[in-house]
Amino acid sequence: MFRRAGELTLYAASPLAIIVTSPLLAQGLGVEARGQLGVAQSVAALATSIGALGQAEVLLGDLRSGKGSPLAASMVAFGGSLVVGVGTAAALHTMRVDPATIVAVLILLPWMSQAPLWRGYAVSRGQLLRPAYANALGAMLRVALVAALAMSSRLAAVSAFWAVQGSAVVAAVVVLGVNYVRGVRSTQAEGELPNRVEYLRRGAPLVLFAMFTAVTLNADVLMLSWLGSASALGVYAATASLSLAALSVSAAFKSRVQLAAFSSRSLASVKRELAIVILAGGVAASAVAFGSSLVVQVLLGPGYEAAEGLVQILAFASWALSLIHISEPTRRTPIS
Repeated sequence: MFRRAGELTLYAASPLAIIVTSPLLAQGLGVEARGQLGVAQSVAALATSIGALGQAEVLLGDLRSGKGSPLAASMVAFGGSLVVGVGTAAALHTMRVDPATIVAVLILLPWMSQAPLWRGYAVSRGQLLRPAYANALGAMLRVALVAALAMSSRLAAVSAFWAVQGSAVVAAVVVLGVNYVRGVRSTQAEGELPNRVEYLRRGAPLVLFAMFTAVTLNADVLMLSWLGSASALGVYAATASLSLAALSVSAAFKSRVQLAAFSSRSLASVKRELAIVILAGGVAASAVAFGSSLVVQVLLGPGYEAAEGLVQILAFASWALSLIHISEPTRRTPIS
């Protein structure tokens, strides 16, 4: 029980970081620049899901059966992120994102595609605290960097993207990436690596599911960037970013669902985790919707008054999306 409480405490650092940095980003960037940051984050998330080519799920399934090549999965995901990066740059350009932010997205994209692999590998080894520590470290870096940029009056879409996404990448590399590299070396020492083409072939069916999931999570911001005004996009992007707090908390339960695949009572474990999220998430969503006016005043501030109705809608939408996020590991790994 104490171990689980400690794990959830580490994951709680992420929503706290989002809450602390939301007013800094909203007021420091202004409505229009906040919209540009939201577009960059949404496109990057979509590109990461597609570029990973389903390798995290393929590798997790292999590790459950006592085999698998972390290196082969990493190389496929890395190559996929480079290919998808071409379309990502074109999409961001059509959305009038500034070139510096586009370059930042392209630099971080390959690393972002590796993080799910690193996370899945740690969970397969029963190392549930590693993803939790990575989450907490990324949250602390985010707060420190965004606060430093705000105090030095250097907040812009590109610097904010580096601070928010870069902090998560650095934390993943330090806490999860090093552990993953050790696994790669171990695999190489044991014998010949599986064919990377085979990993690509097996991951291909998952790309469509990943794309639809990513579109579900990010289509709102993307459509507003094409069809809405800059101010409407900014208000919505700032509000939608608050919903990420729910998804960050759901990461704690996602790790447990991934670990359940390696248990003899996997179905019962998955049902338990989902029941907790359904109950606790429903209560939290109701509380946020009820206090939407206070949420906007405290976390967004002047210029975002129109977000009150959005907070009420997104509170319950985040609850539903967190269930999708948690169920992702069951796509490829058998649950019985």
